[in-house]
Amino acid sequence: MISLSEFQFFDPQNMKASKLPDKPGNYLVILRSSSLLPQCNRIHIIPKLALLEYLGEKYEVIYTGNTKKSLRFRIHRQHLEGNSGISTLRKSIGCLMGMQLILSSTGGKAKFCDEDEKCITGWMMSNLGFLYYANDEYKMVEKELITAYHPPLNLQNNSDAINAGFRETLSALRSLKFLNDKECFVSNTFCPSCNISLIIADELKDEEYIKCLTCGHIFKNPLHECTNRSTEKKKWKWPMIFLAICLALFLLMKIGEDSNGNSGDINIQNGPSSTEAMAGVRTYLKHHYLKDPDSYQSMNWGPSGIYNKENKTYFMMHKFRAKNSYGGYVIEEWLFVLNADGRVVQMINDINDIK
Repeated sequence: MISLSEFQFFDPQNMKASKLPDKPGNYLVILRSSSLLPQCNRIHIIPKLALLEYLGEKYEVIYTGNTKKSLRFRIHRQHLEGNSGISTLRKSIGCLMGMQLILSSTGGKAKFCDEDEKCITGWMMSNLGFLYYANDEYKMVEKELITAYHPPLNLQNNSDAINAGFRETLSALRSLKFLNDKECFVSNTFCPSCNISLIIADELKDEEYIKCLTCGHIFKNPLHECTNRSTEKKKWKWPMIFLAICLALFLLMKIGEDSNGNSGDINIQNGPSSTEAMAGVRTYLKHHYLKDPDSYQSMNWGPSGIYNKENKTYFMMHKFRAKNSYGGYVIEEWLFVLNADGRVVQMINDINDIK
């Protein structure tokens, strides 16, 4: 077993990235003495964290990693400054913090929204330290470190029986099958002022605002917001399903009426191309509809075609995700009516508004 005397300590709070070597090697991710791993109420297993002693201080180990190129790049650029699409450590921490993964529109790996990624970075800077060891035998050393410390966030190449149940549940939580699960599962949060982890008691989950007892900062209770969102979703679930069915039937009939030689693509006759129509929809949303234009995320582009032959208008369905006026993300789907230049002239989500 490699001796800890071979490792060097990196503190992201007060050390520059240049402290880390630009060499291959291994690293251990440790919790500061007063820090706790985030908890998620989808995982009912508390992981066992191994203790190590380094220069007279005791630390709990949560993860170990290796790199064949650069410890500096891996630790600082990918873990501390990157996103969850390139750092499995960040992805695990975000899931434990109750955050929702988002599929990349370009087919890349799932990650969290920018706001959540900033929160993960803040938590890591405040709660984590790194022990690194530059060497060329990093694969062999990693096996030794996993066996010695059974880190709960190492999901790959880890067959250790300790924390096996926790790792299995966390792996499922990180998998894509949870991306469409819209139920809220936040069991704790982090103070936006001092970034300390706060466990919200059940009796406080209906309170609109909560107070951090460490720094006194008062902020919106995420459990309250999620409870309201869940209630609203259940209330409108069946009416929205009925509306979607009616709208789909109407579109099928309208496409059938206008299908004399047309393919259903919006790029027909003198109408806008699909690219022009999509650009027009995005422009309209960001300048005339969204409360927070920078939070816009495209999810799906639906059917398109002729809306009204007489006034030369066209339609395109679009599903997107963005923040509402309360700062929470919502998913919406609209039918956009466009003119021949690709400019939006009307947004429709009520079957009665279709003419």
